[in-house]
Amino acid sequence: MMSLAAIARFRLFADRLDWWMNRRRSLRRCHREGVVMALDAQGANATDRAGLNGQAPRCDHIDQLPTVEPGPPECKGCLELGRAWARLLVCLTCGWVACSDDARGGHSRAHYEETDHPVVATLASRSNWRWCYVHRRTV
Repeated sequence: MMSLAAIARFRLFADRLDWWMNRRRSLRRCHREGVVMALDAQGANATDRAGLNGQAPRCDHIDQLPTVEPGPPECKGCLELGRAWARLLVCLTCGWVACSDDARGGHSRAHYEETDHPVVATLASRSNWRWCYVHRRTV
């Protein structure tokens, strides 16, 4: 005869095993169907179809960008506060130049939050790095 403690341990083990097997099946199904699980800005689950070979979906904001000339190579917000900046980013929608999130001011993110202009690029020469604030990734 099994003791009550042994029965409780067995049930706990069975519950954990059942959870693990269901989780494994779910991950296999997501992998098979090419589904990527992510969290959106509010922390809720957001499901997007993955691109080819598991790549992230293409950012459509790049196709909507006009051709703009960048402003002067300085962060006006940092200049007003007497701060230095680490790296300058240019808004690819309007040409506004501001400091990156690496600086204390983070004025490029503030510009995005104010205007909803989604894509920025580094002002450094010979770089094709671009960031989409909406998708929170390089594009």
